[in-house]
Amino acid sequence: MRVNCLYCGESIADDIDHCPHCGAPSHYQKRGFRIGGREKFLIFFVVLSAATLIIALLLPR
Repeated sequence: MRVNCLYCGESIADDIDHCPHCGAPSHYQKRGFRIGGREKFLIFFVVLSAATLIIALLLPR
């Protein structure tokens, strides 16, 4: 599988340690890049924001 380098944007293989174009470390291999991580973060952020708003509205004035 091929992915884009996060630093230079060139297409690289997902099983190499460094980008052959710019020498940057490949985060896809070292960190175990997960599909759907952005969506999970967005859901967490929305739920946390809603909970904060509800608690703020329920506090005595």
